[in-house]
Amino acid sequence: MATLWKLPIIFVVENNLWAIGMSHLRSTSDPQIWKKGPAFGMSGVHVDGMDVLKVSEVAKEAVGRARRGEGPTLVECETYRFRGHSLADPDELRDPGEQFEALLGMCL
Repeated sequence: MATLWKLPIIFVVENNLWAIGMSHLRSTSDPQIWKKGPAFGMSGVHVDGMDVLKVSEVAKEAVGRARRGEGPTLVECETYRFRGHSLADPDELRDPGEQFEALLGMCL
């Protein structure tokens, strides 16, 4: 409906690559959520959700599309989850070196 009526709406998905205790990569046939936008006739964009400047740039473009009457946008902000989902999730399913690698990648 959002596309049909060209609603000025921005759908933001914060993808931390985990669904409570299951890796997002194991739970879907296509892990790139932003690709679902064009399937519904709307713009789909992927952005590094750990980079606030890139997120701001993508958000400005999406707001511009909405204001021009070009309809909705789906924005996937890919982030990293450093802790478990809640106190009940001890975060024991990830490889211990994964968090170190993620931190190292952000510093380079």
